[in-house]
Amino acid sequence: MDKPLERDSTVYANLKKYLPEGRIMSTANWDGYTGHWIVIDGKIYLQKIDVDMYSSKGGEDYTLTYTTDSLKKVFTSYSDEKGICAKWLNGTIRSGQGKIIRYVHSGFNRNMEKEHVMYIRNGVIVGQELYHNWKKEGIALLNARWELEKRFPFERFPEMVGKRIVFIIRDLEMFPDGHFRDCRIDVRLPDTENYVNDQQHPVIKAFKAVMKDIYPWEVLYLNGKYTMDCISYGIPLQYPILTAHTTEEYREPGVPVCYLNTRKDTIIPFGKYKYFNSDTIRHIGFVVDKEIICIDNKGNELFDVFCFDNSVDPVKEGLFRIKDKTGKIGFADTLGNIIIKPQFAFAYPFENGKAKVTYSGKKSFIDKQKEHWKWESDFWFYIDRN
Repeated sequence: MDKPLERDSTVYANLKKYLPEGRIMSTANWDGYTGHWIVIDGKIYLQKIDVDMYSSKGGEDYTLTYTTDSLKKVFTSYSDEKGICAKWLNGTIRSGQGKIIRYVHSGFNRNMEKEHVMYIRNGVIVGQELYHNWKKEGIALLNARWELEKRFPFERFPEMVGKRIVFIIRDLEMFPDGHFRDCRIDVRLPDTENYVNDQQHPVIKAFKAVMKDIYPWEVLYLNGKYTMDCISYGIPLQYPILTAHTTEEYREPGVPVCYLNTRKDTIIPFGKYKYFNSDTIRHIGFVVDKEIICIDNKGNELFDVFCFDNSVDPVKEGLFRIKDKTGKIGFADTLGNIIIKPQFAFAYPFENGKAKVTYSGKKSFIDKQKEHWKWESDFWFYIDRN
């Protein structure tokens, strides 16, 4: 899986002059020829060269074969009694057998089930290793963009909210069981042209933490290393923003709704919730099931919301009231963080840094229609945000 004839510029130039013009060039074979090689007594020998040609008269493709005898005039200094020895060749080459384990449509950037890795010095094999490669199914990096977006802690980096971040990933290292081990990352931060490659940068460390949190990844064992089906790959992450869509003529409270991300992927399926005035969800939004539910921009349910005047409780001093499943009341901020966990039988909104709350009491209706009510308790006290 290599091109030994191109390893030496002089050899390559002389060969191209010798081969006929009009060779068929293709993405599978840019040079229009194929060299055939054999190992004899630990040395690499050229057997023949097949050239792909096209007949303009007959309109057909055909192959010209150049044997070692006809090529000796080009490789005079490399010929011996056994043929043409690749004495110009130094470095490492691979020979593969079996199924393709990893394929990239680019030269020989691929791996096969069985590979001989040969270390060459002046055409002589000075060492070699045999590898049995395999692939374990799991989450492919090329298909994991949404999962990475969903888990990446954008909230820790306010300067990235609403922005696009590009991570260039290479040198992936995996554990055999499908857990991520490490990689090298270059990241282009928002509103900059340069890439950051300090592996201790908080953004890069956060991305690697997300990679470790996802399981199981696809694993490839390639020539002694556990990696992924990816040599170098750029992943652009967009801060997740969800938009509401419905089949009804108008978006109004109570109609079935779905939410899509910026790439039009369905994050919240149609009909799971009913619409409740959240056209766009940047941090948190509100939908209706049996109760008003607060969800984040990744589609996760956070908590139930206290209903005030048939709507979401208004934000006062950065907080609004929330409920747990038993009806206890607490407080959350506009990013969806629970600041005071639900624990009170009733609580008023914050005012001047404090809120009036109680652990006891009952609801008392103040009209015959039972539309309006107040909370009665014999024990009220005040709390602050702490």
